[in-house]
Formats: sequence, C-alpha cells, structure tokens
Amino acid sequence: MTVADIHVHTTYSPDSTITPEELWQRAQKIGIDIICVTDHSAFDENVGIESLKSRGKKPLLIRGIELDTTNSELIIFGLKNNFWKELINDMGVVPPVEKVIKAVNEFNGVAIWSHPFRDYTVIHYDTDFKKIHGVNILEGLNGKNSKEENRTAMEYAKEYGYKITGGSDAHNVHDIGKCLTLFKEDVRTEEEFIHALKSSDYVPITYEDFKGKDLNLITF
Repeated sequence: MTVADIHVHTTYSPDSTITPEELWQRAQKIGIDIICVTDHSAFDENVGIESLKSRGKKPLLIRGIELDTTNSELIIFGLKNNFWKELINDMGVVPPVEKVIKAVNEFNGVAIWSHPFRDYTVIHYDTDFKKIHGVNILEGLNGKNSKEENRTAMEYAKEYGYKITGGSDAHNVHDIGKCLTLFKEDVRTEEEFIHALKSSDYVPITYEDFKGKDLNLITF
C-alpha cells in the first residue's frame, strides 16, 4: 500500500507559507510515501523543487498543478514542461475546462476535480462534471473544506461513480498530511502514480486514520 498527500501548496503559490525545504522535512517526519506539489497555476516556475528528490527514496515528490478553469479548479498530473507555454498561454487567464481536459488526455495525464462544493463561490458549487468528458476523479476529502462540504462531495462522488481522493490542500506546514489518499498497491514512480489514479483502488483517509488504524483493515 501507499499513502500520499496529493494536494499541497508551497511558496510558489501566493497564498502558501510552506517553503520547499519545510515541505520535504514535514513529509519525511510524518512518514508518508508520496508528497505532491500542486501550486496554483505554476509548473515551470517551481521546477527547482525537483532537486529535493535526490535526498532519499521517501517520500516520492511529484509535481502537478492546481489550475483554475471556467468551470472549477482541477488538480493535474503528468504535465510536461512545455504544456504551460504551448497550451495554457493560448487559452487565456482562465482557460475553458473542456480544452484543458482535452489537453490532459492528449498527453496521457490525469485531472482531479479539486474541493468540489466548497461554498465560497459559485464556480465551485453545484457543478455537474458528468457533462464533461474526461474527469472521473473527485477530491472527496479536502483538508480545508468543512465537514459538510466534504460530506456533500463524498455523497456526490458515490452517487455518480467517481473515484475519490483525499488531500490536505495545505498552505501552512502543519496542515501537510491532514487528509491523504491510501492506494491499495505500491506506487514507486510518477508513472505508476498516474496509472494508479486512473486504474487502481484507493480511498481517502485522514491523518488520524493513517496513524491510528491498521491500514490493512481499511476497505477499498
């Protein structure tokens, strides 16, 4: 099994106080297997974080992006360094969600609907992604959502057959690992991570689950 925090922001996001060094140290301290950097609309910009990978086998550090679109925010993995310049820049400041999903599918990446039903703006509320081809993963357990918002997301995901992830959405170091994704299989590389998101079994868990339960007893 593999435990991952797939939604974390660093100081490359304007609203986060987590430095790359703090990200690495915290992820090592709590003992998770994968930590994902998903800065707001920044991919080429935070490429220097890759240097942290050389410090040991765990955690595996994976860079993605959290991208605001016309219909919601998406967490995207599998980006190539030219994606932003060649595609996003041609789409405008807030690109059309259909074009983004089409591009993600073309480079065999994966997109996750992040923190749905967060009730601070209509752009994240009551969006029906069943009408948009290419997204079948939903973040059902988000560390910054209220309990009610997470419950609504989980119920929606189960009703419409979405795969469900968990992520801390950490913007300060102490929130890293607050919500996590438990994969049934061992995930050792970024390629395996993307494949697992598409095809493996996984469930969202809390930090308390991770530290306080026998993970082998969790039902997928």
